[in-house]
Amino acid sequence: LAAWPAYDRKLAALRVTFERLAQAGVSVIALQEVASASAVAPLLPSGWQVATTQELPDTPRIAQHVGVAWAPGTRVRDIKAVATLADGGVAQRPLRPGLAFTVTVAGKPVQVLVVHLKAGCRSRAIDDPLGPRDARLSSARQDQIASDCAMLRFQIPALEAWIDAHASSDFAVVGDFNRTLLREPVQDSRNHRTRLDDSA
Repeated sequence: LAAWPAYDRKLAALRVTFERLAQAGVSVIALQEVASASAVAPLLPSGWQVATTQELPDTPRIAQHVGVAWAPGTRVRDIKAVATLADGGVAQRPLRPGLAFTVTVAGKPVQVLVVHLKAGCRSRAIDDPLGPRDARLSSARQDQIASDCAMLRFQIPALEAWIDAHASSDFAVVGDFNRTLLREPVQDSRNHRTRLDDSA
């Protein structure tokens, strides 16, 4: 096998980053775009543990997974995949599932969901992503934009369902939403609904 100096430098930089986070008192880290727990474990400080969706049942066979790493003494439990987030509405094209777990924070249990939602629809209207300016794009590019937004939209009810199921307790949703969240409307308007299931 050939040595990849740039890749080795990237791994070294990740090890330094994890070590600095640990030294700063960070005890739980959500992970994106990882292959498996065995790929992440050598990068973590001594004693840290890691879990990813790759090792969990009912997850698709895909290259990228989400995960969580935690420091010694941190109580992370009830780790499970949220497979509904892997369904983008297109057969044979699974998306990344979510990873749910419970962690104790200040003596209280907090439910956490790690997500990495579908890319390609960062700042477009999710229900009607193509505008007049997109006419200059190739039909293939227009199809790709429409497909990406449709698949992201398909994930939203699963995300809403998880939040609704945990809304009566302390919870957090973390990760990569692949949206410019500061541009999202915060209330319903004539052409935008904040929830796709029409509930309040």
